[in-house]
Amino acid sequence: EAIDFPVRISAASSPVALGWHISESATTEYSLVVTNKQTGKTNTRLMTGEGNVILWNPDISEVKIHVSGNLAPSQFALHQNYPNPFNPSTVIRYQLPVNSYVTLKVFDLIGKEVKRLFDGVQEAGYYTVPFVADHLANGVYFYQLTARQIPTRMDRGNGQAGTFTSVQKMLVLK
Repeated sequence: EAIDFPVRISAASSPVALGWHISESATTEYSLVVTNKQTGKTNTRLMTGEGNVILWNPDISEVKIHVSGNLAPSQFALHQNYPNPFNPSTVIRYQLPVNSYVTLKVFDLIGKEVKRLFDGVQEAGYYTVPFVADHLANGVYFYQLTARQIPTRMDRGNGQAGTFTSVQKMLVLK
């Protein structure tokens, strides 16, 4: 398995320093991939331990981190949406360490459900869900992730399957 994470660089001038600290993993490999917009040529650098690189070429069109190997997260998590506050759209990210039945809902300040973003089965992995709030008024809203582990043959009857629930706050500003 492999996944690419784009790196957005917002800088008024060159050069830009990009640093990292990668925990050692026997099953996952991280690479920095930089593409030249003039030639289309890519330059790839393996990212291990602590390191950094200086990006100074104004002809860079794309920077991404390529991750390959075992990509399943080790725990459930619901991350803070970005951007926050937002108008009119934001992105909600979460991770599942096991196959789960997932519901992702948005609630207003008094607890009324205003949007169901996802309701179904998802495999273990990392997820990104866009949320457009153009139909909502300014204010504070909450999003809730509930993930119920789908029992495997090993789990059935011994109570090992569980439920994860987490809530985060977000702010719509128009």
